[in-house]
Amino acid sequence: METFKYKIAQLIRYLGDSFFYPFFALYLSSLGNKESQIGLILMIMPLVGVVINPMWSLFAKNVNMNRIFIIILTLIEGLLLIYIMQVTTLPFIVVGVLLLAVVGQPFYMLFDGYTAIYNIQSGTSYSSIRLFGSLGFAIGVLAAGYVTKHLGFHYAFYTAAVFFMLLSLMLMWIKPLELKEDLSQKPDPKALLKNKKYIKFSLFYVISLAVLFSGDAFLGTYFEFKGLGSDIYGMVTFMGVVMEIVVLLIYAKWGHKFKKTYVMLSIVIFNFLRFLVFSFDVNNYLLISVSLIRAITMAGLLFVGVEYMTKNVAKKNMTLGITLYSSLRLFLHAMLVFGAGYFIVDFGYFNFYLTIALLSLLALVFIDYNDKHDIINK
Repeated sequence: METFKYKIAQLIRYLGDSFFYPFFALYLSSLGNKESQIGLILMIMPLVGVVINPMWSLFAKNVNMNRIFIIILTLIEGLLLIYIMQVTTLPFIVVGVLLLAVVGQPFYMLFDGYTAIYNIQSGTSYSSIRLFGSLGFAIGVLAAGYVTKHLGFHYAFYTAAVFFMLLSLMLMWIKPLELKEDLSQKPDPKALLKNKKYIKFSLFYVISLAVLFSGDAFLGTYFEFKGLGSDIYGMVTFMGVVMEIVVLLIYAKWGHKFKKTYVMLSIVIFNFLRFLVFSFDVNNYLLISVSLIRAITMAGLLFVGVEYMTKNVAKKNMTLGITLYSSLRLFLHAMLVFGAGYFIVDFGYFNFYLTIALLSLLALVFIDYNDKHDIINK
């Protein structure tokens, strides 16, 4: 029953995400903003996360405090979406996005850390829980694509706000974790930073995810540039997330048999191929087909992220470890998105995606090709 609660929480969270975040850049474009202005606004959320995420971890006396934080923050996040819908001028939008970043960005690392520890205590698979998030996102983005096209962005964004406020109530239903000795101890940053496996994996994860999210940040406007509407964008995203669920199901059932090095290689290869194709003026059918490759990359990152951490980082350092590499990823994401807006205005979408494709290859340097996944940081 407790595992079911985590699955429902993931489902509701990503339903809320799907009705707002994928379509926010398109909404900003509909207000007359150029890519440079859109990049500036989109940069705010990850950049604020760099600073704010570690702060929430420092405030937490133990892992159960994270649950209290996300209950409060998610409620405020829903209210802020309503505020953003009431303003249209850039300065007021920036204020709303800034506040949204403060309360919205910490959710993922706080809840992932909390869930990872629950997985260890209960013997459940993170992938089997996280795939419900992908399911919620798939259903939501399909519906949101239709809503934004035929009813308008406001209807979709208000729906997102309702889901976030509902999630806040849902999280109260989840029980606090049992605080055993290793979870009652404070995190040990020195031990974590001496953990070479953690450092190397963090750099791989940061590059791969930042490149993926930065390329996707402008995918909606890229589709618009190619003559495809928000309904088509929603449909393509829906199909991609359905594929992601299938891949996550495979990882949940047989992932323990896969060598993590091969999973990490597949992440880099498919990241590179997807964005490389985007860098050419291909026909829309090929563009849509290649867009679906994201499923393999994202599912691989979701699987290997928690799997690697649980095997190579002590439980007391789990949330701290996720917080540190999440903050670094957000910083790189922010810089890429900020630069991308101006880059696209000056050099166009095709050169932007070629640059992103080449950047994705840097992650190859940080794969541990001899990794045996020993627990080394107890």
